[in-house]
Amino acid sequence: MRPIVFHRRADKYLDRMPRDRQIQIITALEEVAALEDILQHPNIKIMSEGL
Repeated sequence: MRPIVFHRRADKYLDRMPRDRQIQIITALEEVAALEDILQHPNIKIMSEGL
């Protein structure tokens, strides 16, 4: 699993969100971080062909 590191502004923004929304976001990030290849996730799409 990849480590999840938040920028300090993102961390502050997340702290100000309602608790249920925080849980949704953190759960989604943990789900993606656990994947071997993040492109395997059905909701992630390549935004540029340069990758």
